[in-house]
Amino acid sequence: MRVVRIGDGEGGAPDMSDNSESRRYRLSVYLQAFNVLNRTNATAVGTVFGSLLFGQAIVAEPGRRVELGATISF
Repeated sequence: MRVVRIGDGEGGAPDMSDNSESRRYRLSVYLQAFNVLNRTNATAVGTVFGSLLFGQAIVAEPGRRVELGATISF
């Protein structure tokens, strides 16, 4: 998982405002993407020898997911 945040917090874009002003509001916008290439990520494999599912993926992680959000502090 990789999170990219743009704002005046740590690791964000540099603050270009005048430092003499007191800030009342802060807006952070973020975008998160999971499994962007939509690959099957198996989490469990059939282990019963002789079964038709032996060695086959039987449980997988969810598919593609993209989240966009914002937070405002005041």
